[in-house]
Order: sequence, then structure tokens, then C-alpha cells
Amino acid sequence: MADTFHLSVRTPEAEILSQEVNSIKVNTEGGEMEIYPHHASLTGSILFSRLDIRNAQSELQYLVQQGILFFSVEHNSAQLLCYSCKEQKDIEYKTAKHYLEFINEKLAAGADLNDFQIKYLETEKIAMVHQMKVLEKVKAK
Repeated sequence: MADTFHLSVRTPEAEILSQEVNSIKVNTEGGEMEIYPHHASLTGSILFSRLDIRNAQSELQYLVQQGILFFSVEHNSAQLLCYSCKEQKDIEYKTAKHYLEFINEKLAAGADLNDFQIKYLETEKIAMVHQMKVLEKVKAK
């Protein structure tokens, strides 16, 4: 049996990565999980999570927003389709804070928003609050 599985991460704009990995760790709405080669097939939804990727050469950390994770034991592969996925080292605390302020302002004004836009911004706000907590921990180190 192989010690790796194929991981593909895509956003609407691009394929973020496609490589063989030893394991991944992520928080789904069902709880935290760590996936290794030949894991049982599963599907999980992600509101916001850090994605830890381990392979033979390195460990990478990404921040994922609004995604669906699929693992196929038949193909020994994982696919993560998400709205946003950025390397944790590339995200600045200041930028995330400004985006959260923007969301709060839009929700407070609210008059020009339809139900879909309000729901979307409320979901974004929840994800950004989680992201700010992670970034605050990183900033404190």
C-alpha cells in the first residue's frame, strides 16, 4: 500500500495544489479529522478551517473558507472544493480585520441587500471571526 494519497484543492479561480501527501488535518462541521492514505470514503463541509498538509518534504498550512471535502478510498484521493484557500503565511491580520469591518458595515446598512446577500455576508462574518482567532494566535507567536 502507498504511504501517500493524491490531494487536489480548487477554488472558483484556480487549482491551488495537486500533489501526493502523507496526511491532512482539517476541521469540518462534523469535527476535526485527520486523513491518511486509504481512509474510509467521506464527505465533509467546511465553514472555516486551517488545513494542515504533510508530505515527505514539508508541512504546509492553509486557511480554507466555505468548502466541501471528498475522500475516495477507491481512488485513494481527496478533493477539496472551496471558496477561498490561501497559505496561512500569506494572510495579514490587518487585511482580514478590514474585511470583517466591511462585512459588519454592509450588514448594519442592510437596506440594499437581498436575502441571499444577507445570508452570504452572515456566513462570511462567522468564517472571518474564526479566521481572526487563528490569525491572532499566529500574530502572538
